[in-house]
Amino acid sequence: MTEYIDQSSRLIHQQQGVYGTAAERVSQAFRIDHRAGVLSADALLAANPEKAVKTVVPTARMLCAGTFGEVERCKVSSALALIDANEYSSWIKVGTCIKALESCLGSVALGLWIEFSERGGGDAKIRNDQRQYAPEAVFASLKPAITPDVALGSLMSMAKDAAVDLLRTGDREQKLSALVHLRTYHRKLFEELRGAR
Repeated sequence: MTEYIDQSSRLIHQQQGVYGTAAERVSQAFRIDHRAGVLSADALLAANPEKAVKTVVPTARMLCAGTFGEVERCKVSSALALIDANEYSSWIKVGTCIKALESCLGSVALGLWIEFSERGGGDAKIRNDQRQYAPEAVFASLKPAITPDVALGSLMSMAKDAAVDLLRTGDREQKLSALVHLRTYHRKLFEELRGAR
């Protein structure tokens, strides 16, 4: 390995100078210091070849397999029960989240989306023309750019905000649903709200 040792640029400031001033010697710059001189990175890699490591990038389906259980399904159902289906922006955001969760929920996803859409009042359905409102067509056209865990987090955040609003403006039944959701999934906020009363 001594054939790869270069004494001329052993110190870091010399390596930087070589790199900065002599383009033909760039390959000799930025090397690892050794007792007798400087070893090039190429020489070190050649002397100790790395075993091939297969990198596995997890897909949404892999992330959901075996991990998206009954607890998460209950979270989705609880969140959808609180989120207002009358606001178009919320409606689309929920659809995008459910579509992102489709790989975890399977065929249940479309059913949840249609059920959520049907909760929208008459005003919401009138505001949207028929093509814009058709839940199946909208669901098929959605192309979420979020992962299932982000989608679930977004739904839970929307539900938390909706629950806090319902505690202020909802009727008795809505307030009870909001409290149950907060107590179950947002314990810290529930305790803070309970202590404030």
